[in-house]
Amino acid sequence: MDLEKKAKIDSISKSFCAAKWTQVTIHLGNGYNHSCHHPGLHKISIEEIKNNPSALHNTRYKLERRREMMEGIRPKECDYCWRVEDSNEKNVSDRYLKSFESWSFPYIDDIIADPLNEKFNPKYVEVSFSNQCNFKCSYCAPYVSSKWQEEIKKYGPYPTSKKFNSINHLTEEIIPNNSYNPYIDVWWKWFPDLVKNLLYLRVTGGEPFLNKNTIILLEKIIENPQKELTLSLNSNFCVPEKNINRILELLKYINDNKLVKNIELYTSCEAYGEKAEYIRWGLNYETWKNTVRFFNENLRNIKIIIMSTFNLLSISSYVDFLRDVLILKKSFKEESHLLIDTPYLRYPTHQTAWLYDRDLAEKYIDDIDDYFSENLADFSEKKFFAYEYTKFKRVVNLIKSEWNRENYDQMYLEDKKDFIRFVDEHDRRRGSNFLKTFPEMETFYNRYKEKL
Repeated sequence: MDLEKKAKIDSISKSFCAAKWTQVTIHLGNGYNHSCHHPGLHKISIEEIKNNPSALHNTRYKLERRREMMEGIRPKECDYCWRVEDSNEKNVSDRYLKSFESWSFPYIDDIIADPLNEKFNPKYVEVSFSNQCNFKCSYCAPYVSSKWQEEIKKYGPYPTSKKFNSINHLTEEIIPNNSYNPYIDVWWKWFPDLVKNLLYLRVTGGEPFLNKNTIILLEKIIENPQKELTLSLNSNFCVPEKNINRILELLKYINDNKLVKNIELYTSCEAYGEKAEYIRWGLNYETWKNTVRFFNENLRNIKIIIMSTFNLLSISSYVDFLRDVLILKKSFKEESHLLIDTPYLRYPTHQTAWLYDRDLAEKYIDDIDDYFSENLADFSEKKFFAYEYTKFKRVVNLIKSEWNRENYDQMYLEDKKDFIRFVDEHDRRRGSNFLKTFPEMETFYNRYKEKL
């Protein structure tokens, strides 16, 4: 850790995080946003954005959270970092890591000078144009996936204690793809001013490779090059070939003509083979791997990041998954990189990794840790970097801290029962077979099935 930077962050307050100013994820399909991917979403006011397009980011709600941070108050929505910090005093939480980033730290003096600025332009923007998606990932939601929205409208919420993925105000307010969307309208009004000093732009979803606005954005970048911009796209890498080819065509033109500083592609996977396909319903695991290779073969200096959201269903096959990641890493061109980022799943709570009982899971966790540590890269090798391993270690530390809670059994009993309710209903609705896909989890399944 950079101790000098940490000292500056701590001198502002013990709860300060520059990401509340410099980073934002905006869901234009329903008009919600959050700064940093850990806190929950909050609504963007139509009235606010009429006169201030930057209120897509600078909402009244967020201004209040910024005030709390400046005063040393821990915003409740930032519990991810508080849990990481409180579980082990040596842990480096994301509020430090995000505040240290090149798109945050240089702007801290600007933040301090005017912390409640209503027109502060972020330097890191993630934008989702809609929930249009061809996947129904087990931990996803209707506001992010149109396929989930269709299922919930047909069958209703899952019969967990918290009615997982119930149709609520978020879902009801999703604006259909072909309808007028005032948030997208304001986005394109804000974009010329926003992009001028933007350092990082990431298009997320839904599935961006299915959305026409992704094409429009790439075309606008071609018309107006941004030499300091890192351009990133999310994709599940399992869309029709024509969509892949069109995106590649535009990215190749941008890349070959050096119209942006860097291009990154983000994709997701957190298990091996059919287990990954159960988690990320709609995934073809072999197609996914082949698409990773395809972009590496056709783009120069590409960086592909695997977002590996570690959860209960990841644990038993994660070493096998890492073996495939290592094979992919070694296939990459010398000037390109394949990286893995391992956050932990925090919602839905019935799929969190620490629900797997210690007596059943600890050997898997230790094996994963050993595999990472045995395959760390030196300067010449295409293996796992130390910071990739460090991110996984944070997850391990958190899992073990939860296992060590005095009231662990009682605290998480309902979530474990909810997991059984979830997979039973999943199998009923989708014709899947949990125990056939995860036979190693039969003891866990039966242990909590009996408690329903």
